[in-house]
Amino acid sequence: MLIGELDQHCGNCSIMEYCAEPFSDLCLCGKSDLEDVEESDYKKMAEEIQSRNKRHISNSTMADRICRKLCKNR
Repeated sequence: MLIGELDQHCGNCSIMEYCAEPFSDLCLCGKSDLEDVEESDYKKMAEEIQSRNKRHISNSTMADRICRKLCKNR
């Protein structure tokens, strides 16, 4: 499913581990840069970024990096 179609149904998606608590600052399905991205694609990008880093990356930093990468490729 596209992230933009999730419509803040927190917990009913496969990327909730990459989001923040419901209704907090980081809401992946509310980010316009991610609305046309499949959940599975986001998950792959996040796992790829995390595997390249030795330290844990916050979900917010992860989302920012993925959005920058997507904007760069458009």
